[in-house]
Amino acid sequence: DTDQLKDLTNELASLNKIAELKEKRRIANERLETHKMNLVKTYLHEELCIYMKEEELSMLIENVCRFTLEKGFSPIPVVTDCRLSTLDLRHLVWNIGKRLSWNGNQCSVFLKTCFPIEMKVILLTKFACSRQWRKTFCVHFITLGLQTYP
Repeated sequence: DTDQLKDLTNELASLNKIAELKEKRRIANERLETHKMNLVKTYLHEELCIYMKEEELSMLIENVCRFTLEKGFSPIPVVTDCRLSTLDLRHLVWNIGKRLSWNGNQCSVFLKTCFPIEMKVILLTKFACSRQWRKTFCVHFITLGLQTYP
């Protein structure tokens, strides 16, 4: 009986250690995600402050946060001063998506939904990184369709 009790006690202690390790890992992952989000917010402020009003920039940052955290969230369109090209915006969104683990489709949806005025010509764009260019972070933009507007 004493040996069985010791075995059960040891097993329970092991399970508690595993639970503690899992909790520490969860906390570390949360901190990492928070840090990444803060870096993205800083990046957006530094890159877009001259192209957007503060209210629009705040809405964009909220869109990024909610798009990352809430499944099915549809970003609210924001307005720039129209000096940014579609290539500028693609690069910006790809940089954000790369840090926040968005896939190419998520980048495309975010881009088209957040910046509809700038992206009005493109029907659907998919971001893809070819294997040979991954080390240099070169992005290939594959345009699947174009639609012209009057």
